[in-house]
Amino acid sequence: MELPELTENQLNFVKAIQSGMTASDAYRVAYSAKNMSDNATWVEASRVKTSPKVSLWLNQVRKEQLTASKYTLDDHIRELEHAQQLAEEKGQVGPMVAAIEKKGRALGLYVEKHEDISQGNDVELLQAINTLLGPEAARNAARMMGIEDETEH
Repeated sequence: MELPELTENQLNFVKAIQSGMTASDAYRVAYSAKNMSDNATWVEASRVKTSPKVSLWLNQVRKEQLTASKYTLDDHIRELEHAQQLAEEKGQVGPMVAAIEKKGRALGLYVEKHEDISQGNDVELLQAINTLLGPEAARNAARMMGIEDETEH
């Protein structure tokens, strides 16, 4: 796909975004925005970013970055497979399993799970605090939550 020709400012804007800048920061680098408010800069940056020519360039940049990162992941997986093979050849089960697990994590096969106790009611939360941190911490938490300890009356 042939990309449309950009002005020097538009090209500098695209390069700045490609380097990781926000659209507003890219606008400040590519255009004269010295006397502009943050809001005005944001509006103009959005206008430039969504203009037909610039958006085509930005889409192409994103595709290239995704392709580059895909190769990086492929390289990483190949290295882990090599480490796994070496460990297996040497009969080192621990490092072999570690390489397999790291390969799975890199591929997104593992999901970290965390229990969110904040969705329960106040009593459950205070019970959890009591269990984890002790009764004094639970009493302090109850006071902070505006719950009176009936044992104090």
